[in-house]
Amino acid sequence: MTWEWIPILVVLGAALIWFEIFVPGMVLAASGTLCLVASVILTFKLYGPLLGIALLAFEILAFIVIASRWVAWFPKTKMGREVVLHTASGTAAQVDNKEALLQQSGVTISICRPSGIAEFAKQRYDVISEGSFLAAGQTVKVVAVEGNKIIVRAA
Repeated sequence: MTWEWIPILVVLGAALIWFEIFVPGMVLAASGTLCLVASVILTFKLYGPLLGIALLAFEILAFIVIASRWVAWFPKTKMGREVVLHTASGTAAQVDNKEALLQQSGVTISICRPSGIAEFAKQRYDVISEGSFLAAGQTVKVVAVEGNKIIVRAA
């Protein structure tokens, strides 16, 4: 291998990583990264550790500068305005206060063996029975709420 391959690999690697923006799949980015790594390895072999480390530092610094500029520039482009979310969606995440269900009575909608669906105050919830089989239509009472789990027993 001769020295001409080093700049070819650097330019090819940078181009492949750039084109990855437009072609999903990570194949081009992986190939570009391999080209950049190969250029550093070739520089180490042909010119020693001083120039190898210098090229590696240049590639890392160039990546940081180009990536930070791109992140600032891309949202201002036509494609960026279509892709980047600029406003909130308008709805907030609902917090489900399942603790309020403690000691409430409801009716099973499906068979609970041990998990199923029950209705409390006209709202359906996924529930887990305390271990026993519960038929659909059976009256149940909430005995515990552990995080997302609502534990019920026959009333």
